[in-house]
Amino acid sequence: MAQHQQTIIPPRTFDLQGFTAAVRAKDADRWSDYFDEDAEWLEFRHDQPPSHPHRMQGNIAIHAGLRSVCAGDYGMEVEDTAMSGPNVWFRLVLTRPDGSRVLEHVHLAVADNGLIHRQTDIEAWDLT
Repeated sequence: MAQHQQTIIPPRTFDLQGFTAAVRAKDADRWSDYFDEDAEWLEFRHDQPPSHPHRMQGNIAIHAGLRSVCAGDYGMEVEDTAMSGPNVWFRLVLTRPDGSRVLEHVHLAVADNGLIHRQTDIEAWDLT
């Protein structure tokens, strides 16, 4: 009787340093490479009720959204990163030329393949 060996493939680790470098560089192509094909991005904003967040579904939609974000005239900083298992947290600060800001507290749920499966943002805006 032949024995079958089970191969266990360990989860791929999320590259937090590479991800934050892509965000800081406002590089939509590199940034979207960190999202799984069927990823979901939820944004809880000041102008939408929590029961109906802004939603981007799939890497193609996320990439299009990131191209728009990265084209914006503002600085972007990643602060206070933390990672534990498949979870990543950080604060994203966008500063407009007039000094007003958007703060986002972000949670990333990372799949076993090392790519983001879901991103959830809670946003606060300086209204101008």
